[in-house]
Amino acid sequence: MRPHLTAAEVTQIELQLAGLSSLLEFGCGESTLVAARQVRRIVSVDSDAARLRKVQGEVAREAVEFTPAHIDIGPVGEGGYPADESRLRDWPRYHTHIWRGMAGSPDAVTVAGRFRVACLLQAIIHCKPDCVFLFHDFNEKPHYHAVLRHVDVLARVGRLGVLRTKRQVDGTAVLHDLFDHFLNPD
Repeated sequence: MRPHLTAAEVTQIELQLAGLSSLLEFGCGESTLVAARQVRRIVSVDSDAARLRKVQGEVAREAVEFTPAHIDIGPVGEGGYPADESRLRDWPRYHTHIWRGMAGSPDAVTVAGRFRVACLLQAIIHCKPDCVFLFHDFNEKPHYHAVLRHVDVLARVGRLGVLRTKRQVDGTAVLHDLFDHFLNPD
């Protein structure tokens, strides 16, 4: 795997996940390997089956229960982006499908794959209030900041944003923002 995380980001991920039991991640990769040394269970959603298999092989060396969830959104290119719109109707499955089979809330959610804003908004809807969200590239891409009216920023380290759901959440506003980002693969 090509390293994308800085040492400070790795340290922050380790700090946030230390002592937690479960992680749901949207997009697998380098942070999965970091997380596998911290938590007992990881459910990993990805649109790129080959990347998911590669990461599964790498985490097999760790003492973690790893559950890969390939979400077929059609042909994908680099970074798991849809290659074209031929399977547009399947795109929302990336951020909706996993919740149907989840038994309870994960302790943490990483957002590093596709449909990032929609993934975080789904996590706000489905997770317990103290769930921590680790949002990759959050500090570099202002269009991800659409979630700021729903979350508090606990830390910003490099490109990583550490977020938690606000104490008072307007569920209608969350749903409106989710609908606005339902088909946005970025």
